[in-house]
Order: sequence, then structure tokens, then C-alpha cells
Amino acid sequence: MVNFYREFPKLLDYILDSESDPEIGELCACGEGISTCCCRDCTFYRPTCAPCFVKSHLGSNPFHWAEVWNGTHFERHDISEVVPGTVLTVGHTTDRGNQCPYADYSKPLGFILTCLNGTHRTKVVFCECKASTVKRYDHLMSMEIFPSTLSRPESGFTFTLLRDFHLQTLTSKKSSYDYMEAIRCKTNNAFPQDVPDMYKNFVRVQRVWRALSNIKRNGQGHNIDKFLPFRPKGSVLVPCFACPEPEFNTPKEANTVTICNSNIAHSIIRHVDMLYIMMDGHFGLQRFAMVDDPDDISLLRGMGFFPVDDEYNAFVLGDLLTSEEKATCSKFNAVEMQNKLKFKGCVITGVLGVECGRHSIFLSMVDLQKGERFGNADFALARALRRFLPALTLGRAKFFKHIVVTYDVACQYFVKLKERFKLSFPLSDVSVMVDMIHMLVPKMHLAGHKEDCRYRFSLNYFDGAGRLHGEGIEPSWAETKQSGGSTQHMNHGHRHDTIIDFHNYWNWRKNRMMSGRLEEQLNEATKMRSKMIMQYKSLSRGHGQDKIEGWLKEPTAATRAPNGEWKSPYRMHTNPSIETADMYFLVPTQEEIMQSFHSKEKSDDAPQEAGASVVFDALKIEEKQRELRALVKSQSTPADDLKERRTKLSGEIKRWRKRYIKAAPLVESLIAAAPQAETIEDESLHLPSSITLAERTKLGLLNLSIYELKLREGEANTAVVGICNSLIHENLLSGVQRQHSRGVYQNTRSHQFINRVKAKRKAYAAQYRECRRRLLELNNLPSTATLPGYPTLQAKDMFQKNATQTRVLGEGKETDSWIWSYGNLRDMDEKEKLEFLSDGQYDYSFGVGGVN
Repeated sequence: MVNFYREFPKLLDYILDSESDPEIGELCACGEGISTCCCRDCTFYRPTCAPCFVKSHLGSNPFHWAEVWNGTHFERHDISEVVPGTVLTVGHTTDRGNQCPYADYSKPLGFILTCLNGTHRTKVVFCECKASTVKRYDHLMSMEIFPSTLSRPESGFTFTLLRDFHLQTLTSKKSSYDYMEAIRCKTNNAFPQDVPDMYKNFVRVQRVWRALSNIKRNGQGHNIDKFLPFRPKGSVLVPCFACPEPEFNTPKEANTVTICNSNIAHSIIRHVDMLYIMMDGHFGLQRFAMVDDPDDISLLRGMGFFPVDDEYNAFVLGDLLTSEEKATCSKFNAVEMQNKLKFKGCVITGVLGVECGRHSIFLSMVDLQKGERFGNADFALARALRRFLPALTLGRAKFFKHIVVTYDVACQYFVKLKERFKLSFPLSDVSVMVDMIHMLVPKMHLAGHKEDCRYRFSLNYFDGAGRLHGEGIEPSWAETKQSGGSTQHMNHGHRHDTIIDFHNYWNWRKNRMMSGRLEEQLNEATKMRSKMIMQYKSLSRGHGQDKIEGWLKEPTAATRAPNGEWKSPYRMHTNPSIETADMYFLVPTQEEIMQSFHSKEKSDDAPQEAGASVVFDALKIEEKQRELRALVKSQSTPADDLKERRTKLSGEIKRWRKRYIKAAPLVESLIAAAPQAETIEDESLHLPSSITLAERTKLGLLNLSIYELKLREGEANTAVVGICNSLIHENLLSGVQRQHSRGVYQNTRSHQFINRVKAKRKAYAAQYRECRRRLLELNNLPSTATLPGYPTLQAKDMFQKNATQTRVLGEGKETDSWIWSYGNLRDMDEKEKLEFLSDGQYDYSFGVGGVN
């Protein structure tokens, strides 16, 4: 902005120059008059005399303003005012720009024309060549002027203006009133009150334009129903081109789908021809109680999102008188949670919409008269399903083997859904399709439901839902709400037409941008696929094939126990009597390595192998030193206890050093020369990992280095297992706390137990980091080097998805850190990992296949 600010004087000069012309007052190019007329609408137009202006504009640009110099300033004139007697001929298409030989030019009609550059008071004469067969509005429409009325039009609007307003109101939700005020200011910004107010005429015309545009854009002007007979007749809805639609983008029979030249069971890939639908109510599109025009009907009645009023009103009236709705979820009640005061003075409290679940494209919509009721939702859902059943054929009804419907109150809406549908729509195939419906709750709304609902109605645990979140309709409402300020004051039919237009534009934009968005999602899914499969296989390998096969036999759907509790295989029970599924890692622990050394000592009868015991005991002493440092840091241990621990540890170190010197005599000089630490917990044991490679060689510690290397690896393995067990223990305790702890006392006690587990986790993390540092020293590597099999442990790595509760938002894209698959793939190089990942025996029905 600084550069622009510096050039303000120069830029201002250019703007001022554009409002005048040095050729004004000069001789016109025709050589007969003085140049007094400019045209700001034309590009690079040279000033001319008045007759030349009329001659150059009358045939092609009759609606450009003439800026006429009167000696002191420019005056804006319509072309009929530049030269007295200039009249625009309307409808004379045989010889455009010339006068009609049969028209009477002595009595021109005063016509108010509104175009993109303002409102003109012009003079027109209608062509009389075909006066007996052609009406005035025919002449106007042929010149792309939309008349304000069809009987004897005396005003009109250009197609260019109507197209411009239509696009602007679709993108910005600009009102007709504001747009026409801007047009008046374009005409005369100093005195806009002197410009004719065409607002009322414009409201009528632009409404007709909206309806005709929707009919045109959806192919009804070209008899599209003839080519798409399976769609509803006369529909002006922009459909979703990505959702499965029988006889349009899917085969008639979709029982099997060929992938990679091999037939896979339909139950595994049922998402390919599964219909996903979202439902939700929105209270931002209200309509106030006002004097309504009974003759004001929708120009698109029955053709758009809304049903025919007579049919819908009869259905809703019966539902309001007979239905009783009770909340089945104690934590979520859409009707009762609504603030009833905001419905005061409203004859329509909002709308309920239905969208396709994956692409957020509107399918149907109904008005709400008394909050959000099941009857409104039933009618909207049935209307959306009929979009796939125009011929009412049972075969098409059974095309979708499964229909997933997400609704924020699905837990209570689904209870008598089938009974209501079969009662309300007995002769329709939608009553057959309702048997295929699975009602689920969108993921974000699921957090407001009680725990049973989070397992019964979760998209996370439904086979075929994939990454569907079911919340796509919420962003749609955010866009829709912008139009609520104007539509709430409209007549009933006008409001419907406007909302249909806005939502059709939403559907069109979604379809237009869909290819790029789907490509992004595909690329993202491709990147995540390998990561997810690798983790799944590694976890399966860690749990063991017997457990995996047993788990695969369990039903995935939630079932109700005799005691009324809902059980799900994804729901962890924290009862101590229930056996938990512990993981094991394909890596040796420190104790297992030490046992192998003992076995070798006995078999080889080699006394020098006793050095392994010396190193093993040293590592145990280091562990006690870490514990003592942690106690000192916490400042929670009495001084007498610390003193006792230090005395005991000092005796252990002295006894161990005698054994160490016996196993490696040359190390005695190193110990004697080293300075003594201030506290016993900081005393160095002078193991091989604490000195350089040259010193190890000089002191004869190479054999002990090998023992320490193996035992350090085992210690690191043990530390990772301890971290994992601590995280599991912590999640279990947190779940018990949320479920049972009440009040300050119970929560304080619970936190004490949880904090102890956290302290253990921190101790294991410190142990692993220390082991890794020592392993780098033993391998003669710098501290920043990568150590195969032993990654750097960061705070974010000590994480596990909490199995004691349902998934939370965002977890679906995450995988547990490397500690949970630690060691399972350690001995594989990159090639072996790729082969493991693409194992042909891998069962894509969530089994472990040939993994051993």
C-alpha cells in the first residue's frame, strides 16, 4: 500500500482526466458539427457531435448514456434526448437499426428501460410489420428486453441486467431493493430520488426470470425427461452426479463389482451402491406472519425441493393432531432444546432439508410449522427417496441394499420409523425402502448423546461408512442463512421460488467443484492407506492370530443384553473380572536377554561370561538411581527416608564395584581417577557406554560392551512395553473416574491413582531415552544419528486412542504412534516391509490372513 500512497497525486490525475476530454469543443470528425458528446460506456470513444452520436449508437448500442457538454459541465442524456425526434424502433428485426415503414413515429411511446448502466426514459415505437400476430411483449423479448407486464408494457428490464442481478444475488444474497437502489445511483448519484423507482416491477420480473432460468438450466426447455425417464417429471433440481443412481451412473444389477479382475463379495464393497443421506432442521429460514397474497403461488410448485402445498399441509395437519413425540435420549432433544421465543410471530419456523451424505447436495426440503417434528422429517425423507423411484417399480426400490441416513436425533427418530412410513405412505415403494434404512447420528452431534447412543448410532462403527462424518449439511445452512433476512418477509410462493433458486445454485457449485475435491480426497486416502494397513497388520501380529480370528467371529452391531445394557465389540468394559487383551511385542526384554546369557554360561562353562551379570546388576543400580532422583525432585519424600535410601544404595554400589574390578581389572585406575559425585544417585558407574571407544579398547572392556549393548536393547524394549501398559492403565482409570467418581473427595482420590500411573510412564520414558543415548555411545554414533529399531521418543508418541470411550472427532485420520507396533516390523528392510504391506494372503474383510 505504501507504493500506491506515494503515487496518489498521479493516480488522481488519471481519474480526473477520464471525466473530461481535450477534444470537447473541437470540430467533429464529420466536419459539420462541434464535438459535444462523450460515451463512457464505449471503450476509447472519441467525442462527436450529437447527430454522429445517435448514428453510431442507435443501431447497436441504443442504451448507452450520452455525456453532453453544455458549456459548463457534462449532462447525462438518453439517446432520445440527444437529438429531438430520435426514437428507438422495437421489434423491427428485418432491418435492424432502421425505422419500420408501417409504424407511426409521430406519437412515440414513453418507455422506462432499466439496464446495467441505469434507468432510461426513452422514446420507442413498436414495429407494425406483423401487427396482427405479434404482441408488444414479443417485440421486447426479441430485443432481449423483459417487459414488466404482458398486456401493454411501458417499462422493461434488459436480459443483461437480469443475468447480472441473478448471479449477484446467488453469490452474495443481495436483495432486490438494494440492487435497484444501486441502479438508481448509477443513473443519477447526486439526485437518485429523481430517477423512477422500478423496484416493485423488478421484484415481479426477476422472480419470473429465476423460475425460467431454473427450467432452462435443468433441460426442461429441451424435453430432458424424454432422455432421463427414470427421474421425476418436470424436475428442476440440480442432482448429484456422483451418488449412485440406477440406469444413470450404475448398472441395473450391482450385486458384484469387479475390482482388479477379481470378484469381491458385495458385502465387503457394499458402499459402492449404498445411498447416503443427511437430514437436519434449520431455523434461519423463518417466515413471519404477515398479510399474504392468496394468489401468490410458487412458479416452481412441485418441481423443486418443496412439495405441493395441498398434499404437504394435509399430511402435516394430521401428524400434528395425532403424533406424540417423546425423547428417548436424555442428553439430546432437538424439539425441547429450541428456544420457543424465537418462533414468536412466525407462521413458518424454519425448514428441514435432506442432502446426499457424501457430497452435500440438496435433495428435498419442507417447511416447519411447529418446531422440528418427526412428521416433517418423514415427508422430507420420503420425497428424497422418491427422487430415485419416479416409476414406483419394486426393482428400483431394491437397488440400494443399504441406505444410511444421518440425523441428529436418529436415536429417537428411528424407533417407530417403519411403522410411521407404512402408515403414512402405504401405496408407495418408499415404504419398502424404509426396511433398508440404517439411522445413524452425525459425528459431531454424537457427543451430545448418552453413551449407549455413541455405540449404537455411530458412523465410526458402521461397516461401509468409511470416513463419512454426516455433518455436511451444516455448512449448507451457514450459506443458506444469509438469505433469511429477505426471504422471511416474502409471500409464500415467492419465498419458495427464491429458496429453490439459492439451493439449486449451491448444488451446481458443489457439482462444479466436486472433481477437484474428490481428487484431493483420493490422494489423501491413498497416502493414509499404506499407513493404516501397516499399523493394522502390525497390531494384528502383536495380538496374535488366535485372538484376531476370535474377534472376527464377534458381531459388529451393538446388541442389547437381558439387563437392558447395550453391548458392542467396540465398547471396552472396565470390570476387573473381564479379561483384557494384552499386547505382546516380538522383541526380547532385558530379563529374557539375561536368561540367554545365563544359559550360555552353563553350556560353555566360560567364567568370563559372568561379566553379563555384572552389567545386568549395574543397570538395575542405575534404575534405582533414577528412582531416587525422581523422589528428590518431587520433594514429597521425608529426609530420613532419603537418607536411608542413599545409604543402602551406597552399599550396593561398593559391593558391585568389587565385582566390576574383578571382571575388568584395568578399570580400577579409571574409577580412582574420577571425581566423586555430590550425591550417590549421581555417582557414575563407569560402564563401557560412558567412555569412548578408544578407552574401552585400552581398558579391555570390549566384551563387556557387547553385554551392555544387548542388555541396553532389552532395557529399551522393557521401557516401551512399560509405557504402553501405563497408557492402557491410565485410560482405564480415567474411564472409571468419569463413570463413577462424584464430588471432590472421590475425584481427588482418582487423580492420585492416575498421577501415579503418569509418574510411572514418565519414568519409563526417561529410561528409554537414557538407553537410546547409551546405545548411540556403544555404537560410536553422534547423539543426532538415527538408530535403526530405536526411534527418538517424543511426548506426542506417548499416545493411544482411548478405548474406554467412543472415538472423538479427528481420531479417524490418526494412527497410534510407533510404540504400539514396536519391534513387530523391526527386522524387516524396506523391501520386506513393502512385501508385507502388499501380502497377497491379506484378507481385506479385516482379517490378518497369512500374517504369522
